[in-house]
Amino acid sequence: MPPLRTATMLENARLFLDFLFFFYLAMWIIFPAYLANAVAVPVTRHRKVHPIDFGKSLLGQRIFGDGKTFEGFFLASAIGCVGGIVQVLLSPLFLQPSLAWHDLYMSLIVPRGDIEQYVTISIPAIVRALVFPPGAMLGDLLGSFIKRRLRIPRGAPAPVLDQLDFIAGVILFSMLFSWFGASFFQLDIKYMIIILVLTPFIHRIVNKLAYKLRVKDVPH
Repeated sequence: MPPLRTATMLENARLFLDFLFFFYLAMWIIFPAYLANAVAVPVTRHRKVHPIDFGKSLLGQRIFGDGKTFEGFFLASAIGCVGGIVQVLLSPLFLQPSLAWHDLYMSLIVPRGDIEQYVTISIPAIVRALVFPPGAMLGDLLGSFIKRRLRIPRGAPAPVLDQLDFIAGVILFSMLFSWFGASFFQLDIKYMIIILVLTPFIHRIVNKLAYKLRVKDVPH
């Protein structure tokens, strides 16, 4: 094989590994929100629950619907926060292997400083772990409110809104914590873009899996 072609193939392989590294760091950042959103339904399944809107209606439609409960909101937020704090505390175990892998394949475009910034124990990381989960639940609540106003029945699909409402909640709620460096907008822009672009696809895959496992009643 010609040396030039070999060099090109190696460079392409390194770029592919860089993409995976960007994905890894983006998922590391948003993990607490993903966790809260993922467990919101399972933690209240087969339990006596209390709707956040107390069964009240607005303009002939439920404010949120039976699917949005106090138990789901607070339990999912708590699980997301605990999971996020555990992730932060375990970050030193991931930091050195991440740096070693980054150096081993000689990354082309992933800044080494990104790893040290996000896979670490820091004030912004701790605050994100405590803020992203309730933000995700608030976004989910906002999504349900909008769906009811659009007269979309509970469980019926609402493309884009279903996949990104919880991220919108994270974005809006985390803005209140900019002083701690924990706002979504204070992330490096490339990770913001990766999270926003890939979340709808990841959300659909996770929901379809949860549906097949009979954790969720709808596959979207």
